[in-house]
Amino acid sequence: MSVSLRAADPCLIAEDGSCLPAPQLVKANPVTYNHERHAVAQETAILVKRKSNVTPANFRAELQALGLRNIVGLTVKGWWRVPVPLGESADQLINRLTGMHDVQLVEKDGMMQASFTPNDPYFSLYQWGPQQIQAPTVWDMDGGSPGVWLAVVDSGIDYNHPDSPYFLYRGYNFVNNTADPYDDYMHGTHVAGIVAAAANNSVGIAGLCYYCGLLAVKVMEDSSGGSYSNIASGIEYAAYWGQQYGKKTIINLSLGSPYYSAVIAQAVSDAQGMGALVIAAAGNNGPGLPSYPAALPGVVAVAATDPLDNPASFSQYGSIAAPGVNILSTVPGWYTYPPYTYSSGTSMAAPHVAGAAGLVWSLFPGCTSYSVAAELESTVDIPPGWNANYGSGRLDVNNAILRFTSSTLPSANTGFFYNSNIYSFGGAGSKSYTVVSGALPPGIGLSNWGWVYGTPSQPGVYTFYIRVSDGICEYVDRQFSIAVYAPVFLPIVAKNTGG
Repeated sequence: MSVSLRAADPCLIAEDGSCLPAPQLVKANPVTYNHERHAVAQETAILVKRKSNVTPANFRAELQALGLRNIVGLTVKGWWRVPVPLGESADQLINRLTGMHDVQLVEKDGMMQASFTPNDPYFSLYQWGPQQIQAPTVWDMDGGSPGVWLAVVDSGIDYNHPDSPYFLYRGYNFVNNTADPYDDYMHGTHVAGIVAAAANNSVGIAGLCYYCGLLAVKVMEDSSGGSYSNIASGIEYAAYWGQQYGKKTIINLSLGSPYYSAVIAQAVSDAQGMGALVIAAAGNNGPGLPSYPAALPGVVAVAATDPLDNPASFSQYGSIAAPGVNILSTVPGWYTYPPYTYSSGTSMAAPHVAGAAGLVWSLFPGCTSYSVAAELESTVDIPPGWNANYGSGRLDVNNAILRFTSSTLPSANTGFFYNSNIYSFGGAGSKSYTVVSGALPPGIGLSNWGWVYGTPSQPGVYTFYIRVSDGICEYVDRQFSIAVYAPVFLPIVAKNTGG
């Protein structure tokens, strides 16, 4: 399978004019990680948004005129990160900046945390999550497509892992401001493995969408926290390059905070405007409304379930639920050996949904990001006694994939009534059947619900294509044939019985 990237802008230009380079396919651009590098602790800072009628250069000059230094422009349009000067509190700086004529919004550059809980670091080949959501059945049809880009905006990835994704793209490191998003924490590698670890390679585990592209963007430090500014820039980066490369982009955010952030809300909205599907962990603070960014409009908020299909005790509410307890996945080689471990959290549930979305979008590229989400949320398994606060049900990717279960139709005879049915499985809502090319035998029709019926009038072999469509965006075409025969009537010969 060949992978190519179409011509794109040489870099993503941030507010301050800095150039963020394009992601690189790891296998085409190998690097060796220097284990002496570590995440850089960031100072307290404020996020400031300029008014739209003010140029970035003029706004930067205004901030510098106030004695502010080390100002950084974000990839999110209009937003700047301003470190709090020595001798001044964050609240004092907020008050000072709020009074500026050219300032539209001001907020603290808060932190979001990874939504997971580590478990015993013991290797096992058993993965209950993909089996619970019926992924192996879908793998018989497709393992994903490099045209779908799963962006893990997290703590980076160990791109030297033996189970690293087949189509792994090395994105940007917003913590260290480099093009090397190596994972010095482990969380991002674990999430990435759930989504797209290599499969059928006789090593370790299998990712859900193992033939999808995987973009690693580092926004979290080795303490598992990530600043609003870095997360927002990472979201913008993933969506921008996905659009530039013509990818179907799914952004996984296994992180959260109880507090709303305007800059992250804008980044998510921008990403959705570029066609990306944003999926986020609901949070691990127990029953209650989802955290941010899962609570933002249009974001798929993912709650966690255990192997018995019960909502996990730590899970917050969501729009859909997925396996999130004792999930085995990849971790960096320096973390433990063999480099696999179990973790629990909505951080682990979200990439199950992201991987499932990748499979749906690979098979049905005509769907929009919102319709992919609707397919998944409408085709769930609903366990007995399910609490709808945790979403429409537990993810079932097998239910989400529409396909024919009928492959042939019986023959017919002229002058005799013909009666058969075409069946399909999966997809959301009611199904409809139409002939899209070719023609049925004269005298035979097709109902909207797949009933093939009528009295054929002319012999012959008739070949045609039928399309089944679900209630949202999926459709499948299949060729069928009906052989129509003219019945042969043998003459009745009177038998001489004598006498």
